[in-house]
Parts: sequence; C-alpha cells; structure tokens
Amino acid sequence: MMKRLIKKIGICLFTLAILLGTMPLTSVKATGQSTITDYEAAELIRKALDGKVSNEITEQEIYEIAKEALEGKTITDSIQEYELLNITITSIQKATENSSGELGVHLYFTGIERSISVPIPQLPKEQGISINVENFPDSAFREYVKTKFDTDKNDVLSVDELKAATSINISRNTQIKSVKGIEYFTSLLELKCWGTSIESLDLTSNKRLTLINCADNQNLTSLNIMGLEELESLYLSNTGIKDLNLKSNKRLKELYMWNTEINQLDVSNNLELFDLQCLGTKITELDLTQNKALMQLNISNTDIKELDISANRDLILLYCNNTNINILDVSQHKNLNRLWCENSPLAYLNIGNNDKLTELYKTDSTVNLDVVGSSFNIKEAFKGIDPNNMTMISGGDLDKGTGIVSHYQMGTPIVYKYDCGTSGNGEETMQVTLHLNVKKGDSTITLNKELSKTYDGQPIELSETDFTVMGSSKPITILYEEKREDSWVKLNKAPREVGMYRVKISVEEDEFYHSAEIVKEFEIAEQVNENVVQAAVPHEVPPTGDMNPIGFNIGILLISAGAIAYNIKKDNKKKKV
Repeated sequence: MMKRLIKKIGICLFTLAILLGTMPLTSVKATGQSTITDYEAAELIRKALDGKVSNEITEQEIYEIAKEALEGKTITDSIQEYELLNITITSIQKATENSSGELGVHLYFTGIERSISVPIPQLPKEQGISINVENFPDSAFREYVKTKFDTDKNDVLSVDELKAATSINISRNTQIKSVKGIEYFTSLLELKCWGTSIESLDLTSNKRLTLINCADNQNLTSLNIMGLEELESLYLSNTGIKDLNLKSNKRLKELYMWNTEINQLDVSNNLELFDLQCLGTKITELDLTQNKALMQLNISNTDIKELDISANRDLILLYCNNTNINILDVSQHKNLNRLWCENSPLAYLNIGNNDKLTELYKTDSTVNLDVVGSSFNIKEAFKGIDPNNMTMISGGDLDKGTGIVSHYQMGTPIVYKYDCGTSGNGEETMQVTLHLNVKKGDSTITLNKELSKTYDGQPIELSETDFTVMGSSKPITILYEEKREDSWVKLNKAPREVGMYRVKISVEEDEFYHSAEIVKEFEIAEQVNENVVQAAVPHEVPPTGDMNPIGFNIGILLISAGAIAYNIKKDNKKKKV
C-alpha cells in the first residue's frame, strides 16, 4: 500500500512540474513599476509600431519607438530581469497603393531573442487634380487643359493623365494671360507659349523641362527657371523680361533672347552652351571665357565694347554688327565661315588666313579716340593692333616700329588702311577714320642740378643737361631772383656772390600742352678760410635797358624789367635743355 501511495505522489508531482513549466509566468508588481514578460514586451513593441511603419522606416527609428513603449516597464521571469539590447529588420514586404506590406523585426533582450511581424499600411492612392477655377484660374488655359489632357472627360486630371502630359503648346493663344496650374504637370518636357498674353512664368516645379519657348510675349516680365537642370533650349526673344538667372541650368545649349530688356548675362555655369543669340539687348559686357563649346554668337545691336572670344575656338558664326567694339581678332578661329561686323567702330580686324571664311560682311569704320598731347602709341590705344598692317593715308605720321602716331592736327582726322588678312574670297582690307579728341597734357620741368654751393667766384649757370622740359614746345624762360630782407629782387645775370637766391624755370602752353613752372631756392654760402678774406661786392640792380648776355649759349637772350629770359626753341614734346 505504501509503495503504491508513494508512486502516485511521485506521478502527481511530475505532472505538476510539467504543467508549471508550460504555463506563462504571472507578472509580479515592483515598487513604482509594472513588470512584464518578454512575450508581453514584444507585444507592446508590436502595438507601438502599428500605424507608424512605412516602407522607409529604419532600425534606429524602430528602436526609439520600442524604448518609448517599454518605458516604466520591468521585463522579468520572476528570477531575473531582462533589457532590450538591439533591434534588426529581418524582412520587408513593401506596401503599395493596392496592398499592405509587412515588416519582420527581431528583438534582442539579455539572453533572450524574440521575433515579431508588423503590418505596413497600404499606400494611399494619389489624388487627381480637379480642372476648376481654383486650380486653373485662367479660363482660356483651363479650357486648353481640359480639351488636351482630360481624356476621360470627368473634369479631373488623374495621376496617369498628368504623367502622360509631356508637352504643352499654347502658342498664339492671345487669350491666355496666366498658366497657373502648370505646376501640376511635373512630367512636362516641352512648353511652347510664344505669342500669348502671359505676364509671368514660374516653372520651378517642372523639373523635367528641356525646352521652353516663351518668345513674342511683350507682357511677359518675369521668368523663373531655377532648378531646371535638364533645360537645354530657351527662347525668350521679344519679351519684357529684364532679369535672367541661368546658374542652375547647367545643360543649357541654346539661348535666344533677342530684343529684351536684359542688361546683364551670366553664362559661366552653362558650359554646354553652343548657340547664344542676344542681339538687341541692353547688355554691355559679356564673359564667354567658360563657354568653350560655343559655336554661334550674335551680339549685334548692343552696346558691348569689348569681346574676348579667345576661349571660343569652335565658333563657326559670329554676328557683331552695330556694336561699340573697337578691336576684333578671329585669326585663331579656323572654323569660322560667317562673320558680320558692319557698322562697328573697329580700329582693326584680324582674320588671319582662313579660306573657310566665305561670308564676310564689313564696312569701313569710324573710331573716336581720346588722346593727350601731340603724340600717342596706337598699340596701347588698341590692344593687338599691328602697325605693320597699317598704311597711313592722311592726318598724321606713324612709326611702325614703336607704334607712335604724331604730327596730327586738332580737328583733322587720321585715315589709314588696315590689312585684315585673307578670307575664302581673297585679301581683305578696311579703311579706318580716326577722330581724335585731343586733350591738353601737363608739361613738366625737372631740375637735374644741385644749385647751392660755397662761394667760389663763379656764377651759377645752367647747361643743357641741368634741366629737362617735357610737353609744350614753346620757349623756356629762366629768371633769377635774390632775397633781400623779406622780398625777392629780380637779377639781370646769373648770381655768383654770397646770398640766398631762387631760379624760376617756366614754359608757356601750346596747342597740346599746358604751361609749367618750377621754382628752386638755393644758397651761395660764405667761404670759410682763415687765410683768405673775401671782399664784399655790392649787389646792384641795373635799370631796365640794354643788357649783356651772360655767356649762356642755349637760346636768345630776352631781357625785360631786370629779368633774364632764355628763349629755347623745341621741336617736340620731349626736350632736354
């Protein structure tokens, strides 16, 4: 009996142990916190993620949500506590507009791992755009959109209908004043709206545009194409646009902007630009140093004064009629076949030897030039000009070695012929008439000699090398004065006695130079010699009358009111006397 009883007790205890091992542990309350099992923790995390999961969620974002869900909870099995260590995404089935997805997440606790699955909500279907006054306020544009793109005639542009709209052509529809609503057409590749009544264009939402033609819209004053990195062709001629920002349009290849109010143009970011047409604009400067792909350029009817095309060696066409350009050198542009440079004030044209240049239109030119004085260097006036290609016809002389032009007269133009090079039509020349605006230069007088000295009995005389006069060709006057008490007294000869003196050297103005004068004070100091006593010689100021020359053979002695005037004739503006 006893053995049977013990056997039954053993079986009961074994059965109880099995039951206890398979039952979930009961949560134990901790002071100030609730305790949960690892299974309950995993369920809390799953519920916290529900509705927050997307196709793009990251492991870090899941970890942050899990930590927040477990805040204030102790994970335990009544024997030890567990801590959430890490989370990884094990699988992802992305949600679409037609079905939900699922995210597989693995949870790592201290010594325990659990896996959960979290649904990803189905993506909402994109909504269409109603063709109404709110979205398309311009009635004419709204009617065009409805007729052109609303294929199912339900007054709504579906996602598919919007994606299919790659080209808009409303050209010559003068009733259209606004294209508000064009921002919905994000698949748009081409916009043609020339000849309408549009006043502004904001195309910043149409990122895929490659072509825009908004020409012949005089009312159009604003164009925003920032961010259109795919844009290749832009036509905006004959519009009221004043500002144009092309910095983000790096793939731009064609730019037509005839007859606009644009006065500044920056194409330094448009490295693929090969055709630039900006005739009839307000532009006065144009930097093309970054546009090495440029093949066609038209700057006619502008006030551009300088054109540097040294970096644009692939040019095949250049129009620069009616500009302010003074110099034009295309000698290195061997592919150039068409050059129009009529009615521009060219001092010279250099085409080099280019038999491909078969269409050359040029005219004899008239150039205005500001010069100072009686001569100027034409190589400095017009950079790159070759005096050896110049043949003087009238109005002045040219030193081909130095480039100095001289012997011209005020009011008389200088005329010369310039050898431009050889085109496909033979040798090319042009005649240039140079109108000089002569401004008087400043004459200068430089004294090269130290005048002060100790008395030696010799007068202080000036020789040819003692001073230099540049400028006026008029006679030079030399006047000596002696200081007596507080006044200066004119002398009739060069001083030799002990005293304080000054000399005035002056030249009058002539046709090309202003007058000039310098005044230099000097002293003849008493000689210090213990063995020699210097006799005092009284200074006399002779009355006005006949004077004896002082033996200074550099000109004609002119005497007036006690002054000594040496008249020195000059043949040019630089003369040492």
